[in-house]
Amino acid sequence: MGLEAVAAHYRASFGGPFSARRLGPVTVVDNRAAFQFRIDVPTGTSTLKLTNTDVMTFDEDGRIKTMIAYPDLKADPDEAFG
Repeated sequence: MGLEAVAAHYRASFGGPFSARRLGPVTVVDNRAAFQFRIDVPTGTSTLKLTNTDVMTFDEDGRIKTMIAYPDLKADPDEAFG
């Protein structure tokens, strides 16, 4: 799975355009990585803001093998790092 496949996953999840920006560092252990990022989804009259945590595993070629997303609609990304 490459970058476009991940972006397509999120476009399908949110039903259209969105923006994403990483929050803080990426933690890497062996062939796994975890990181948080904020997602902003325009809804017409406002913007849905959420914090998401992704955990990925990678194959021998460095491509994404699995991805698990943990969205938190209650975690305000504007307050993530005070």
